Amino acid sequence: MATWKDVTSYTKSGSRVPLSWQLQVTDYLSIVLTNWHRDYKGQWVMHCAPWYDTYLLSDATSASEAQKIALCKVKAEVHELLQALLLQH
Repeated sequence: MATWKDVTSYTKSGSRVPLSWQLQVTDYLSIVLTNWHRDYKGQWVMHCAPWYDTYLLSDATSASEAQKIALCKVKAEVHELLQALLLQH
C-alpha cells in the first residue's frame, strides 16, 4: 500500500515544515499536494494527471485533510473512468 511522502524542497537555512506531499499510487498515477504554490501560497492545491492540474482544495485546512479530500476526488475520477470502460462492448 502506498503512503504519503514529504516531497518538500527544503532550503538549508529554512524551516523543516512539510509543505508538499506525494502519494505514488502506481508507476503512472501519483497525487501531489502542496501548500506553497506560487499562485496559492498558504492554501492546499492538488496535481494529479490527467484530472487535476493545480486544483485548489479550498476546504482543506491541514495536510491530512488535503490528503483525504484529494484521495476522494481521485477515487471518484477513477470510478467514473472504470464505469465508462465497463459500459463499452
